[in-house]
This record gives sequence, structure tokens and C-alpha cells, in this order.
Amino acid sequence: LPVGQDDLIATLRRLQPSADRSLPRVLHVEDDSDLQAMVAELGRGMAQFSSAATLADAQRALAAQEFQLVLLDISLPDGSGWDLLESLNQLENCPPVVVFSASPVGGEDAQRVQAALLKSRTTEVEVLATLKRLLGQDESAEVTPSA
Repeated sequence: LPVGQDDLIATLRRLQPSADRSLPRVLHVEDDSDLQAMVAELGRGMAQFSSAATLADAQRALAAQEFQLVLLDISLPDGSGWDLLESLNQLENCPPVVVFSASPVGGEDAQRVQAALLKSRTTEVEVLATLKRLLGQDESAEVTPSA
């Protein structure tokens, strides 16, 4: 019996090591595709990254699967990232949220999230340390939010 190409590919994928499937999932809500790619590359091997460029994309992603962390930009094409917090808070397992935005976060807003990083003042090392700390992969990482 000949085997179809799709069946062969599906079988090979099932046989591949499933290391990526055991990694925590991070939803990066960001409309800058270059920044999405940079963060995903930075965290490769530490987490699986899914990207959403809009609030609507983020809502669909959250409805489709569970995430262990949300990396959230505030300025999005279809609204404010703060609007997504209401949806996140209604989830049975609400993931930690890191705001990674061009706008400073302060006051009550800073208390609504686990960390707030300012894009212009945060190094790649700080982003990586924050992700590791909140994903429980580096207990010694002491990162303070950039203001």
C-alpha cells in the first residue's frame, strides 16, 4: 500500500523528540514582527513562543491554548494591551504578565502585572532574566522593573 506524503510527514513529526512540546508556552502580544522574532530567538530552548499582533489575535490564541506567560505590548493596532488583562484575569489559570512597552508603566498599572519592562531601557539580558524568573527556570534572577 503506498503511503501518502502527508501521512509520512505526520508520522515523522510524531517520532521526533518532543522536547519543544514540554517547554512552557509564551504568548508575545506585539505588532512589531522584528521584535517578536528577536524575543523568540532570545528565548529559544527556554520556551515556545506564539505571537499575536493584535488584541483580537491574542484573544483567539488564549481561547485556543493555555500559556504559562504573556509578554504584552500596550500600544496595539486595535486597542490597548491593558484591555487584554480583563480577559486574562477570567482564565482559570491566569498566566503571569510582563508588560514590554515603549510607554512607562507606573502606579496602579504596575501593580496589575508581574513585571514591566521599558523597551528603550531594557537589555536583552534583562528580558531573558525576567522570562526565566517568571517561568520558574532561574530562581536566582533578581530583576527589577525598568521605569
